[in-house]
Amino acid sequence: MGGLRKTTIAKAIYNRIFKSFNGSSFLTNVREEASRGDKGLVSLQNQLLKDLLKRDHDIAIVSKGSELIEKVLSEKRVLLIFDDVDDRVQLDVLAGGINWFGQGSRVIITTRDDQSLNAHKVDKDIQIYDPEGLDPKNSLHLLSSYAFSKNEPPKEYKQLSDEIIHYADGLPLTLEVLGSFLFGKEKEEWEETIKGLKNILDNTVSKMSIKSYDEDVFAKLIISYNKLSDHAKIIFLDIACHFIGRETEDAISMWEACELHPRLAIKELTQKHLIKIEYDGYGQKFRMHDQLKFMGRKIVSKDSQGDPTKRTRLWSDDEILEVLEKDTRIKKLKVLLLRSCFELSGSLDFFSWFPCLQRLDLSGCTSLLELPDSICQMNSLKTLILDYCSIIKLPTSIGNLEHLVELSVMGTKIEELPDGVGQLEKLETLEASYCHKLVKLPRSMGRMRSLLHFRIIRCKCLTNMSGPLLISMSGSQLQVLYLEGYKILESLPELPSTLNSSGS
Repeated sequence: MGGLRKTTIAKAIYNRIFKSFNGSSFLTNVREEASRGDKGLVSLQNQLLKDLLKRDHDIAIVSKGSELIEKVLSEKRVLLIFDDVDDRVQLDVLAGGINWFGQGSRVIITTRDDQSLNAHKVDKDIQIYDPEGLDPKNSLHLLSSYAFSKNEPPKEYKQLSDEIIHYADGLPLTLEVLGSFLFGKEKEEWEETIKGLKNILDNTVSKMSIKSYDEDVFAKLIISYNKLSDHAKIIFLDIACHFIGRETEDAISMWEACELHPRLAIKELTQKHLIKIEYDGYGQKFRMHDQLKFMGRKIVSKDSQGDPTKRTRLWSDDEILEVLEKDTRIKKLKVLLLRSCFELSGSLDFFSWFPCLQRLDLSGCTSLLELPDSICQMNSLKTLILDYCSIIKLPTSIGNLEHLVELSVMGTKIEELPDGVGQLEKLETLEASYCHKLVKLPRSMGRMRSLLHFRIIRCKCLTNMSGPLLISMSGSQLQVLYLEGYKILESLPELPSTLNSSGS
């Protein structure tokens, strides 16, 4: 059952006891990662070993990963938490047996499906704890803490609060979201919300039959979504489909380019507890409860009547490939993420199919040696990410992307940026770090008057820094210049007064 805060309970246990073990790992969203097949399982194995041994591993085959886990951890006392498991195979490849780990080790698993545990059970190795919903007293405290910022509601709201609690059925997530939504609202809006919840109980919401637990929770949570501003709705769906676990600033730059006022929308979403932002040691990242993610993706699917070719967002590798194989023109798609699609090559010329596409992410597509010219016909494109592709050059017509705001070619094999880059008059962010074969920057960069952020770290073959930089920076709006690893760079030209940050 979702919405009972199983993950929250597991995190609390982890934080309390992890220091008592030789090593620990908390693997989140196992179900979603494993849905990518062997690629996802290998990713989980690599993360597990990195957490426990504090170094990277390059596992490529699931069976080899399982053998390595058993071999290197058999004498270590470890704490492992696998969050949101839904299939015994996931446990088989990550923790095939208690003998895989040293004496005193503990493995904690959260799941909605007891069968995935029972199938893995050996004698009495596994004990199952089934959390229950909150009782009426604690439900009232939780609702009141979000709706009124105190443990008890005002007298005039006591009966209304009791009705909300009745329909929330003790689910912490539902109480949290509804309480946040009702914060500062008048009685009339409370009564309208209760009426909506009663309709759910009567299976009459939007003529939709409530046939399962997930549908029931979905219908309750969508009450808060329906009251969001238009911009907040768009950003909520973007996060649910694409940006969970991604750094906030990466997405914000895209939304700003789309004029969605993301900082105000994100504030609205966090205040209503529809998203969370957490620091993971590397940066601020978006988090979302899986029931809210389910709701967002269901909204997108419902709007397209189940036809992936009509969706505004695609997130499933299988559906993306199915659409591409059918040679279907998708007119409305705005975001396309094809990260680490190892079979994607320049011969697959399908980019002109997406006239409305605003963000294209091809990072990690190592078979992609060049970009077809058709990519430069995507007139709506605002963000193009090519990190760690194998491309050796950009199309000469890249300057035709007149609305492009962000371009990243980090870690590619390009030898020079074409003169067409200088025609990108709206480009604000250029990332060209770790391009070890890059030898030349074009003088046309002097026309990039909108450039705000320029990162060019450790391009070891780049020797003509001063000339292009001098030309490009005079009169520019550059705010951040990040240089690192240039031992032969003896001096910099005069920098613009707008510059407020630099590396060395």
